[in-house]
Amino acid sequence: MGLLGRHVIVAGTNALYAYEAATGVVLGSQFVATEDADLLWDTRQSLLLAATRVHKDGLLGLLKRVDRSFNADFGFNATNRDGYIVDLLCPEPADMTIMRAEGDLEATEMAGTQWLLQAKHFEQVVIGGDGMPVRMVVPEPRTFAIHKLWVSRQPSRQPLKRPRDVDHARVVEALAKTYLRLPFTAKDMPWLAPELRVLLKEFKGK
Repeated sequence: MGLLGRHVIVAGTNALYAYEAATGVVLGSQFVATEDADLLWDTRQSLLLAATRVHKDGLLGLLKRVDRSFNADFGFNATNRDGYIVDLLCPEPADMTIMRAEGDLEATEMAGTQWLLQAKHFEQVVIGGDGMPVRMVVPEPRTFAIHKLWVSRQPSRQPLKRPRDVDHARVVEALAKTYLRLPFTAKDMPWLAPELRVLLKEFKGK
């Protein structure tokens, strides 16, 4: 429906598949195993949704076209019969938190996600579980890594998730430096928010 890369990007653990494919590295299951998908909605582009089929069907409607078993019992995420969860996230504060007027997924505001949207996008074709190619648009890898480290240190973050956040930050850092040859310097990332820029010192000389 033309949403990917324009209105929505893939964030969270699933983004690692794009970095993995781009570098030719196979990451261990401890990094990429997940039973949910986080979609990050760029609410700055929300007015454009009125010109798309999303205004009629909503995100839940699009998910049902892929798998009819998706359901949104509580409005904040969609779950299919296998227990796979799709979350719709957006920056805070958001002026518009649903894609259509009623009966659709409601976006969950999450602090710091605006920094992922402000960064350059990273596009990669990966091979899906069914063997077919899938285009993914995800956050720029250095920004993803720094943001993950920032998330791990937020008081509101669940303690059980913090070690995984740090693991994701460090493995993506290694991929970006070793295989993509991307420098972790402020001048090379002018989009980086001040809150993330202060963490750059922890990504140098490793």
